This record gives sequence, C-alpha cells and structure tokens, in this order.
Amino acid sequence: MNPAHERATGLAHEAVVGKEPVDCLPPDVAAAVTERYRACVTRGVPAVHDEILDLPAGRRHWQTSLVPVRDPETGRIGALVGIARDMTDIANARQDVREIATRLLSLQDEERRRIASDLHDATGQHIIAAELALMLIENAAGDRPGVRDTVTDMRVSLAEAQKEIRTLSYLLYPPQLRAKGFEATLRDFVEGFTHRTGLQARMRISGEVEALPIEIQGMVLRVVQEALVNVHRHAEARSVTVILQCGAGDLGLHIADDGRGLRTRNSESTVLGVGILGMEARIRQFGGVMTISGNRRGTTIRANVPLGGGNMTGCAARAV
Repeated sequence: MNPAHERATGLAHEAVVGKEPVDCLPPDVAAAVTERYRACVTRGVPAVHDEILDLPAGRRHWQTSLVPVRDPETGRIGALVGIARDMTDIANARQDVREIATRLLSLQDEERRRIASDLHDATGQHIIAAELALMLIENAAGDRPGVRDTVTDMRVSLAEAQKEIRTLSYLLYPPQLRAKGFEATLRDFVEGFTHRTGLQARMRISGEVEALPIEIQGMVLRVVQEALVNVHRHAEARSVTVILQCGAGDLGLHIADDGRGLRTRNSESTVLGVGILGMEARIRQFGGVMTISGNRRGTTIRANVPLGGGNMTGCAARAV
C-alpha cells in the first residue's frame, strides 16, 4: 500500500479512536472497509456505500460517504474525507413498512377471493331468481301490449350483468398457481381474459419462468391480473399485450394496451388508482421498480425485478 492508501485507510476512523479499521473492527469487516477506502483512492472520485456491519455492539446499518482530497500543487490524493451515518433505525423502519405492506397485500388477496366467491355464488343466484321471476311475469301478462318487449329488455340487461359478474369474479381471483404451474396458469388467465371480455390479449414468455420462487410467481400473476382489470374497466381498449422476460440477472414485465391512455392533471402528474399503487407495492417487495406511461395511443406498464440474492440466482433464457 502506498502512503496515500495508508493514510486513506486510517482517516475515516480517526473520529473513533484514531486507529486503523483493523484495530477497532472485526477482521472481516475491517478488510471490507479498508478495500472500499482503497478503491475510492484508486478511482479518485467520491463514493457512497450502504453497509451492514456486525459490530461488537450488534448489527448496524451505515451509509458512508467518501471524498478523496487532492494536493492543490501535485494533484495527488493525500487523504479521504468521510462521513458515516448510522441508518439502523431507518433500515428497521423500512423493514417494518415492508412487513406491513406484505400483510396488507395478503389481506387484499383474501378479500378478493371472498368478493369473487360472493359475486359468483350469491349475486349470481339472485340474478337467476330474477330471471325466473321474469318468466312468471311473462306468463301472467299474456299478450298484454308492451309487456313482452319490456321483459325482453330486462332479460338482456340481466344477461349482461351475469356476464360482467363472471368476468369480474374471474379477474379478481384467477386459478391457483400450484395446481397447474406458473406459465400454464398465466397463459390460461390471459386466454380467459380474452374469452370473457372480448378484448384481444396476447402473451409472450421467455426464459425458465418455472424456476422463479413461488412468491415472485404470485407477484407477477397479481400484477398482470390488476393490469388487465384496469384495461377492462377503464382503458376502452381493443387489445393488450403481456410480455414476460426472465433473464440471468433480472425479470422484466411489459404490459401495453391500445386504449385511451391515462388521464393526467398536468404533464408531470398522473392520476393513479389504488390498483396501480398496489402493483407498485408488490414489485417493490422484491426490490423491483415499475414505470407507467400513457398517451392517446394507449398505456404501457414496465416492471423490472432483479434476480439474485433473496429473489433467486437467475434463470436461463429460453425462447417460447
């Protein structure tokens, strides 16, 4: 290590006891910290590191900012100036928020299941009872003018209501993943959407998606479900395309329709519904990001989830 490196590795910890990292940190932690100082000096540019350090007092989350200081005459780096912030309380609060969000999304799924069941069973039975009552009214009215036309109109309305109930109950809670597998479930759901709504939906999948953890599979299915519900209810679209790409480093989801696009208050602010916010929350659970854009030619949702670490080691590309 040259003199600049030696000086750099010690300066950031002078505020502690004026010692080298190895003198006041566990060996493995000290080695990692020293390497980050060395890299900052070598590159000669400021750096910010989020670190989790296992210290004698316990595990702490730190955010360290490092700035190399150059000699004004020689231009050589002679020191590092650093600031370390203890972010443990913030990190713990974020973890609490993630756990609360996970529980809320689970409750949302349970509520969707209940609503879908009630729509299909209880409300559906009431519509059947109304159709039977119309039959009795029609028989009792005989050839009375106007009655048959009115009954016919009511039957058409009830048929449309029954169709909408079947569609919404299907979209609210699609089939279970474990029964058929992820890819088959996703394709069946998109095909069922086309059959029930009359919208043309296309599905493209690439990569070994069956290798994804069941939690990520469920997240993708719920996001696609919510997106298609929004298309059905609000977009006034004729078609929608769903593309899922599973690569070695990340998972990409692309959903685009040809509807009327998003309403905006102004050029920078989009009016987002609860469903879209729920989609974002599901994706953030796995460290992903989601963007949504729209114009007169339709709305596009793009989501990206990193694969690796807690999500999975990756999935090999395979064209489907």
